[in-house]
Order: sequence, then structure tokens, then C-alpha cells
Amino acid sequence: MVNEATQTMIVTAAGGAERVLVDTVGVADSVLVSIETRAGTIELTARTAAGASLGLITLPMDSAPKRAAFPQ
Repeated sequence: MVNEATQTMIVTAAGGAERVLVDTVGVADSVLVSIETRAGTIELTARTAAGASLGLITLPMDSAPKRAAFPQ
């Protein structure tokens, strides 16, 4: 995940019963995350600490690496 915003972002994922915290990413920073789930797709949502939306990305959960950059 890449944070292209001017604030720290908080990323959550939904792909099953509940939304879970994935990670926080500082300004102009990136992080490599491994997500394992039985879901066919997941939704990554990014927000600032104040709650402002930075976007939503839906990713297929196949074995290929994915790149998610926010804001969207």
C-alpha cells in the first residue's frame, strides 16, 4: 500500500464477516502487507485519523501481488 496523501492513513479491509484493521501508513510512505482470506475479493478502505475518506479499492484475491495507492 502506498500513501500518496498529505496525512497518515488508516487502512481497513472487508472480505468476510467483519472489517479489520490492516495497517497505518505514514505520509509519503509505503508498506508491504500479506492478506490471507478465503474471500474471492476484498475491499481496502483508507481514511485519515480524522475520518476523512481517502478512497476504496476492490482487489481480487488471487496469487498475484497487488499495488494499492491512496488517495483514490
